[in-house]
Amino acid sequence: MGLSKARAKIMVIDDNLDFLSEIAEMLQLSDYEATVFPDGIQALREFERVKPDVVLLDLKMPHKDGFQVAQEIRRNNKSIPIIAISAFYNEREKPLLDQLCVRRCINKPLNPLDIIAEVEKALS
Repeated sequence: MGLSKARAKIMVIDDNLDFLSEIAEMLQLSDYEATVFPDGIQALREFERVKPDVVLLDLKMPHKDGFQVAQEIRRNNKSIPIIAISAFYNEREKPLLDQLCVRRCINKPLNPLDIIAEVEKALS
């Protein structure tokens, strides 16, 4: 049995501030604890403090893209579920996502119910 929703911490990493605000609100309304970061560098710096149960990760970001962030997370944590989100996902990226053990890539624009369903699946 997975964690109860109310205790689950979801880390969201995306350079789109409007998206971060919307997704944080949606997750909180669904009884998750959402911690958001506008860039991968800051998220990685805070990763151990936050100790997320699931990571929602944008693939295309400046400075450090989602692939690099996932790779660094995987160096120290092999089991945390990572769900990629992208407006520019290309099927050619699937082998790399598989190698990084990224569960799925959800395309933007997102359906909020898809995100909640994926988070719930990841926690079970």
